Amino acid sequence: IGEWAFKNCSRLKTIEIPSGVKNISASTFEGCTYLKSVKLPVTLEKISEAAFSNCINLDTIIWKDGNKLVENIAGNKLKLIEPFAFKNCKSLLSVDLSKSNITILPEGCFTSCSKITEIVLPSTLTSINNKAFYSCVSLSSISIPNNVNNIGDYVFYDTSIKNFTFPTSLKTLGVGAFKRTGLTEISLPEGFTNIGEECFMESKIE
Repeated sequence: IGEWAFKNCSRLKTIEIPSGVKNISASTFEGCTYLKSVKLPVTLEKISEAAFSNCINLDTIIWKDGNKLVENIAGNKLKLIEPFAFKNCKSLLSVDLSKSNITILPEGCFTSCSKITEIVLPSTLTSINNKAFYSCVSLSSISIPNNVNNIGDYVFYDTSIKNFTFPTSLKTLGVGAFKRTGLTEISLPEGFTNIGEECFMESKIE
């Protein structure tokens, strides 16, 4: 599907993408403010930059495998999500990427998804990049896979996270990574190398 194909189609409410499609290009559905439900094929390999950005009413993503429908659980062909793919999807409640094969959660991927309460990440993940969950104010807990070695700048800024288990593989925490969270205590793993400026600023650490 080409870039900007449905950008700012403000009356579009639902869409089903047929099997065989491998890529949703940049800004394909950006600004489709009434889009509530999307059906994606399990053949999908790439969700490009800002593909669903500012779809403020999108609350359901269904992955279709033949006649089988699975809600909010990504298919195992998915290898790449680009920056800001779901930025400002304010109605999205949960996303399960556990079956996907992505290695990087990109910059701003879920920025300002203010209702999201659950994110499940895949074991293939190695890096969570800048502002991935920035201002996800309803997100209170998340499990980080043990292969993750980097959590970038402002990743969990202004979230409700209270408890967090740092993976043993973690090496670096970026600037403001946990700024303005509900985090009350931390225990960093051996081999850890860097804590960025303002990393835990304005958190609840005692």
